[in-house]
Amino acid sequence: MLENEIGIIESIDDFDTWAYIVAGYDFRGRLIIKYDYSDVNNPHNDYSQRAIIDADDVKTLAHRLGVAPHEIPSVIKEELGSLSPVGDTSTVRYAFKEILLFIIEKQAQYKLENSYGRGH
Repeated sequence: MLENEIGIIESIDDFDTWAYIVAGYDFRGRLIIKYDYSDVNNPHNDYSQRAIIDADDVKTLAHRLGVAPHEIPSVIKEELGSLSPVGDTSTVRYAFKEILLFIIEKQAQYKLENSYGRGH
């Protein structure tokens, strides 16, 4: 669980595959935007991606957005306002890509970490 964690978007949970995105802060003050994908029938297809923005870039990003650092996850969610907060897994994946583009447009740096398989 992340500090100040908010849900950004999730897929419909009535299917065998599902995905979601959350954003919040780790104990180092880094902004973590986490995309998780799970496949009930094929757990080897499960994966997670985390975009990690270090504490210095969080301050820069907050300044460029004109908000306090703790407000950035809400701003990201608002940025995706045209997307429904619940969609299919491809919509959630598209949203993650849009979030990364938004971060780049604001000239902030992030690092991606990937993990695969059940329990990633």
